[in-house]
Amino acid sequence: MRTSSSIALFTVLGFTSCAPRDDAGGRQNATVLAADCYSVTQIDNRKFGGGVAPPHDIDERGRLLFDRFIWDHGERTPLRAPEGWVAAGAVDFNERGDVVGTVLRELGAGARRPIVWWHDGTVALLPEVASLNEVLEITERGHVLARTYDGRAWDVVLYRDGAWIDLGRGIAYDVNDDDEVVLVDDRRAVLWKDGARIDLGLDGALTMKLNDHGQVIANAERAGPGTEAAFLWETGVARMLPALPSLGDAQQWSATAINERGDVAGLVIPSSTSTYFSYAVLWRGGAPTVLADWSAGVLDLNDAGQVFGNARRGDVLRPFVWDRGTYVELPMPFVARSATGYADGRKSINERGDVFFNMKPVDGISHTLLWRNDLCGRPEPEPEEPGE
Repeated sequence: MRTSSSIALFTVLGFTSCAPRDDAGGRQNATVLAADCYSVTQIDNRKFGGGVAPPHDIDERGRLLFDRFIWDHGERTPLRAPEGWVAAGAVDFNERGDVVGTVLRELGAGARRPIVWWHDGTVALLPEVASLNEVLEITERGHVLARTYDGRAWDVVLYRDGAWIDLGRGIAYDVNDDDEVVLVDDRRAVLWKDGARIDLGLDGALTMKLNDHGQVIANAERAGPGTEAAFLWETGVARMLPALPSLGDAQQWSATAINERGDVAGLVIPSSTSTYFSYAVLWRGGAPTVLADWSAGVLDLNDAGQVFGNARRGDVLRPFVWDRGTYVELPMPFVARSATGYADGRKSINERGDVFFNMKPVDGISHTLLWRNDLCGRPEPEPEEPGE
């Protein structure tokens, strides 16, 4: 499942493993990962006609979804359009291997048409959607979330049971496997559930995500306009996630990802610094833990509580994985000072801890880097049940 968010920081670090602190100054010393647990593969992601196309998603088998193909341990399976059509691009796939995207008429006439490449090898053109803006994702049940825009207003549509359902006005951001959808309508955070729209009581909402338990994270205004904070909504109540007490009130913070146990990962930005700086943070049980003492951002979070991010030390970027108190810088095949890729919260870590990111060498074109967690002979981490 892929989720949408405007937050992704392209930042990173050196080669050491360190024990980060929580905001109260306590040290965390669990050791479960090391840099040599990871192998790195450099994938050529150049498009025909020029440019690069970063992956959209990673599944539990370590397969990557690109615009026109699925990459599987060095093999590429093309996503072919039906006769008379050309693939405009895939956007998401589920664990069964169903892929959703859009196609165009070969002669370029008409609007884009949603399409699903089913895991059994069949291909289905979905019914046309008026004023289609973007197909967002496909659930494990094969339902599809999309946005429309007619030049005046945004609308949310969900494909299930062979037809598109109009969920009303708003900009959709995420859907879970119970067909619950989070959206922003006129700057208000809204949850669509069982045909009803629930106002979450948050104004100035920017981005939203939810898990399969119906917990929702939203970045919205606090104490007036212009000040962003992260909120967690559950069982009818929205509460603001705490910031870092050591920074006082001069800060803003946002949530990037939520997992099935209710952990939330994001960043905190002190507003008092003369240059940009952000702390990568994990909220577990509502309490924030700083993952590194240098500027870093969070890209994704899995159900085992492993955080994938990117940090900057000096002018060099390096990705990292944080796992239960251990910060691991991932091996790099080249020096990178910039990164390119989608900045909308697409899934970039699976439950094994495999991760991908699109990074650019100092003197070359960008490449997709896939880090496989070889686990150093240890059992794979089991996701912790919510409440444990």
